[in-house]
Amino acid sequence: PRLLLADEPTASLDDARTEAVIHLFQEASERLGTAVLIATHDARVEQGIDGITEYWGSMTKGSQ
Repeated sequence: PRLLLADEPTASLDDARTEAVIHLFQEASERLGTAVLIATHDARVEQGIDGITEYWGSMTKGSQ
């Protein structure tokens, strides 16, 4: 796929499983050219992924 959306993909996972999921996301990005968009509050995700582009903010209905 060209785009992979993940909403809190590691919220219920232990450290080992979180690392495995992060690896899969990186592999999809590197090998397949997939853009990966992850929405998370899990600091382990940020620590585990290289090349993060961040956007801090929110969009609400009616905002431009």
